[in-house]
Amino acid sequence: MQEGEWKFEWSYDKPAAPWAYELSGGMSAVPVSWKLKAKLNEGDEWTLLDEQNDNSQWCETEWNSISTKFDIRVKNQPWQYYRLEVTKKSAESDDLTIENFKLLY
Repeated sequence: MQEGEWKFEWSYDKPAAPWAYELSGGMSAVPVSWKLKAKLNEGDEWTLLDEQNDNSQWCETEWNSISTKFDIRVKNQPWQYYRLEVTKKSAESDDLTIENFKLLY
């Protein structure tokens, strides 16, 4: 396992209230520890939606990748800006593999 910090930020045109998210990656160098944060307005402080530490819940899919669904702690709250902070990945390599990230509404 390799520790470090990888941040991904994105926003949407309109706020929405997700209840969960799905994260999928390749078979190597996937996130194992991360925080998902969000905020409604650009100048707001980040709110922690979920935190995973040494996660081993990955499920292998038929497409030779892995995927897992996670609940969001803060329900019924609309967000427009998101940040995924990965602090540990599964392999000692330069790569971090996230094939898909999907918010579920």
